[in-house]
Amino acid sequence: MRPEFWPRAALSLAVAALVVAALVAIGGPGAGRKEKRDEARVQDLLAMGDAIACLAADAEGKLPETLEGIESCGSSLQLDDPFTGVPYRYERLSEDRFRLCAGFEAPGRLEDSYYGRIELSEIRLDRKTGCLLFEYRW
Repeated sequence: MRPEFWPRAALSLAVAALVVAALVAIGGPGAGRKEKRDEARVQDLLAMGDAIACLAADAEGKLPETLEGIESCGSSLQLDDPFTGVPYRYERLSEDRFRLCAGFEAPGRLEDSYYGRIELSEIRLDRKTGCLLFEYRW
């Protein structure tokens, strides 16, 4: 073997190890697709939250018990997960709090920038349950 072989082989192995480590760290293309699907789910839930606030405003600030009639506050609402067909879950927690839940694939990778104060509400993500928690201040 030529003397240059070992340094080149070592460098090639080091580069291959770095590529593998990077794919493990960021998850590769499959993880990116999961993140995009989860982002779409978050956008659906935020739009539903706005529609629920609309229903509550029409009912003098009382949050609805169910999502019946929600279409009147948003004609293009997505009430089912577009990737699995499973309906999103709505739960009224109190007079001014509710949650909307989805089957997120990678909740740990969701960005916190989606949440915070929006108009009259505070929104938090519970990554353990896959729910956005909405609290309104009427």
